[in-house]
Amino acid sequence: MGALGRSAGRRAPRQLMGAGVACGAAASYVAAVVLGHAVQEATTPLDLAWPAIGVAGAWLLAVTGGLARWSALGWMLVSGGVVLQRLGHEPAPAWTTAAATVAAGLAVAETLRARGWRRIRAARSLPDLGDLALASVASAVASAVVALVVGGVLLAADATPPMIGTERGSGLVEFAGVTALRHGLCAFLSVSGLLALPELVDRVGRARRWVPIAGAAAAAIVVAALMVAAPPELAFAGVVLLVVVGLRSSPAVTAVTILFVALADMVSLLTGAFVFPPGAAPGWGPISLQVAGFAAGAGALVVAVTLQDRADALQASRRDRDRLHDHMEAALVAAAHLELDARGRVRCTEVNRALADLTSSERERLVGDDPLDWFVEADGGTLTAAIADLVAGAAGWRGPLRLTQGYGGGWVDAALVLVDRERDPATGREVVLLKLQMIDITAQREAERQLARVALHDDLTGLANRVLWTDRLGRALRAATDASREVAVLYVDLDHFKQINDAYGHDVGDQVLRHVGARLRSVVGPHATIGRLGGDEFVVLHVAPAHEERSGESALALADQIHQSLRTPMVVGTRLLMVTASVGVGVAEAGDLDGRPLMRRADAALYTAKAAGRARAALHGAHRADAPPSVEVLLDLEQAQRRDELVVHYQPIVDAFTGEPVAVEALLRWHHPRRGLLEPADFMEVLEGSELMHPVGARVLATACADGARMLGQGWTLDIHVNVSAEELARPGLARRVLALVERTGLPASLLVLEITETRLVAVTDALVHELDVMHRAGIRLAVDDFGTGYSTLTHLVELPIGLVKLDRRFVAEITASASARSVAHGVRAMAEGLRVEAVAEGVEDADQARALRDLGYQRLQGFHCGRPRPVDELLALLAEAEASREDGEVRASV
Repeated sequence: MGALGRSAGRRAPRQLMGAGVACGAAASYVAAVVLGHAVQEATTPLDLAWPAIGVAGAWLLAVTGGLARWSALGWMLVSGGVVLQRLGHEPAPAWTTAAATVAAGLAVAETLRARGWRRIRAARSLPDLGDLALASVASAVASAVVALVVGGVLLAADATPPMIGTERGSGLVEFAGVTALRHGLCAFLSVSGLLALPELVDRVGRARRWVPIAGAAAAAIVVAALMVAAPPELAFAGVVLLVVVGLRSSPAVTAVTILFVALADMVSLLTGAFVFPPGAAPGWGPISLQVAGFAAGAGALVVAVTLQDRADALQASRRDRDRLHDHMEAALVAAAHLELDARGRVRCTEVNRALADLTSSERERLVGDDPLDWFVEADGGTLTAAIADLVAGAAGWRGPLRLTQGYGGGWVDAALVLVDRERDPATGREVVLLKLQMIDITAQREAERQLARVALHDDLTGLANRVLWTDRLGRALRAATDASREVAVLYVDLDHFKQINDAYGHDVGDQVLRHVGARLRSVVGPHATIGRLGGDEFVVLHVAPAHEERSGESALALADQIHQSLRTPMVVGTRLLMVTASVGVGVAEAGDLDGRPLMRRADAALYTAKAAGRARAALHGAHRADAPPSVEVLLDLEQAQRRDELVVHYQPIVDAFTGEPVAVEALLRWHHPRRGLLEPADFMEVLEGSELMHPVGARVLATACADGARMLGQGWTLDIHVNVSAEELARPGLARRVLALVERTGLPASLLVLEITETRLVAVTDALVHELDVMHRAGIRLAVDDFGTGYSTLTHLVELPIGLVKLDRRFVAEITASASARSVAHGVRAMAEGLRVEAVAEGVEDADQARALRDLGYQRLQGFHCGRPRPVDELLALLAEAEASREDGEVRASV
């Protein structure tokens, strides 16, 4: 209850104040109606003065509640009609005028409210004057429509003649037109003055200064006296005075002054003080006076608002500038304001303390300076390009820049944005305003440089490590795409370096390695790439003009310089040591984009140099016969891979009783350009020990799957056996790669058989078991090759998804002569039957071996007796020939 009482107590004063304001507005409206009628009676019915429209518009804009608004509308309609009728008007014009006034006031209030006017306030900008003008037009339209509708209805029921004219129709139209003009003109000036009056009174009351109000009243009296009581030739001085008021006063003071002038004019007209030239048409003097006054008042108000707009914009600009200056000064980030003129010159206009500290300069030195001079020449060009991009429309720019030593040196992270475009008042040309911000990143750049050096350089010698060396070598190879430059690698290996470590310790050995690195630098120069790959192995990247007939000659000359530099003994502590080195030189060949082949050539040449007695250099290719066979084979294999010399042949696996082919095994062959067709025994060991095994193995598997799908498409449903190397089994993702390949080639997974040598089963891991299970569930079968050699365990055969075992060819070769071989073959076949897997005998060379294996129960045979390995086209042709022979009744023992 207490809270409710306090709330009611607080509401009571507000309610009393609202009631007082409403009563004052109601009385003002009645007074305005009486004053407007009196002026018309004293002059002419065409008189434009109708102050009631201003009171109506301001009152309806001020009230917000529904009840208050309806009460105001009702009061204005009833009081206006009654007062006008009591003042002598006939009912039709009286109530038509009252209804038109209410409609005009409502149009003014609703238009302003729709334009965002939520309270009584003075017009302070040109958009505000636009809103008032729009409201005036709306009031004119509303009053004209209501005058026509209401006046027509009332005249239809009443024979009273209209206010103007003699005929009913023309009199009503003229009456509506005059009403619309009167309401429209009066709404603009009277509403603007009434809306400005509360704000002005409040501001003056708070400041306790009445000079503005007194000045407005005095100016109004003077203007009214000049325009009403003075001779016509002096009346225009009032217009000038109103413009002066607009120039020297705020919009609120100007609007109130115009309101006072209008009131003074009406008082002058009522008192008969108006002076008009003799002989003029009666009634048009006051109208012309009011039109002139309206024009003068509107012009003064526009002038005042325009100046206020400019003053507000200037004040806002100053506030923004001061705020920006304060923020800029308080910011920890170095910042500068720049100005780009029409000639493309950049000038610094302001800097903060942080930038002055960053550049170790005084502000006076920086302001007015060209900021491009703060940075090194290359980065000054970068900043120039960034400015051009911003002017062209880019959103912003950011990047690292390096300061000159004269401006503190070091690195900064700079950001540049375009702030504004404006006109130079002196030249009229466009000026672009920019803001530059910088953060000192010198310590960060130094830390990054140190980290990069640690990550890419050898800790002991400071030379490039393997990562940096590989990158530099790849870049050099990609850059030397034409034949004009020759890229060579010098592989330097210290002779008998292990003896130094064993005799003097690793500390002395480390110092020797540092000396060698320094001497290599002195020979090849500071900008060449020298690397230490580990231990006592160094590499030098040499790029020189190419000589077609003397390939590698400049690299050999550099190797000789290296030998010369190492002949001088090294002082290590109290010891005097001398080392020699063997150097292998490899030269890049056409198409080398990967550094590994080039490194292998240099390694092979190094082997040649060591084999020739050490302390010398050897060029790869000049003494290839001295290189180790495995290196030569590997280099040839790399060429074979690029030249498509590695091909796949297929050997049939046949039914032991019918001789019909049931499967084929994919076998790798090498079409060597000099040695002819090579079998895996000639190169497989080297291939499996190199990184080439992965691409070659993937190629064989892809070719076999594609050829198997081709055979199936021609009507031959044959199992495709493919050998999988130990390296392929060790690579993660084997199942994913195989299944993707099967899907891509269209070979059914049930026709693919992957063969693993028995020796590989010893290293079975959980990951490998998972991979094999995934492929087994997809339908791919697993075979154990060379079975019976004694390496695998029965546990693996039980746990793994084995579907087929192949008896090793060594037992097959002895099966007709050795009882032990027959026993092993019989045991393998019996074990396969017990495990419910198929058994295949491979290496069958003659009919006796085939007969013995059939007697032991082998269902499938493979070997030269059953068919030799052939290319896929020959195999398909042979199969087609055999099929045709069978259709003709011919019997063939084997393919």
